[in-house]
Amino acid sequence: MRRVSILFALAAMIASAGFAQYKIIKTAKVGGAGGFDYVYADSVGRRLYVPRSGQGARVSVFDLDTLAPVGEIANTNGHGAAVDPKSNHGFASSKARTASCSTRSISACGFSATVLPTPP
Repeated sequence: MRRVSILFALAAMIASAGFAQYKIIKTAKVGGAGGFDYVYADSVGRRLYVPRSGQGARVSVFDLDTLAPVGEIANTNGHGAAVDPKSNHGFASSKARTASCSTRSISACGFSATVLPTPP
């Protein structure tokens, strides 16, 4: 029992040491309908992508330094987003489809269906 307590205490110290370097430096209200799961911070393009799902589905784009709104990609339902800085394309995905966009113009490029395998 003592060994378990020591391991737990050690794990707690390691975890708290890792989180000590992170701190909130600025907040902004996103607002509007729709939920979100994962946001993406593009450190190269200095933008923050917030994919929104549900009613009013869209990807809201913010300046990463000021958190000011930069634009929005309408009619894009997504739970997560990612950006390829080399090709200047962004991607938002949901269960049903993946949307691609231009990170330069912040406009939708296309959509593709996501085909999930049928369970046996």
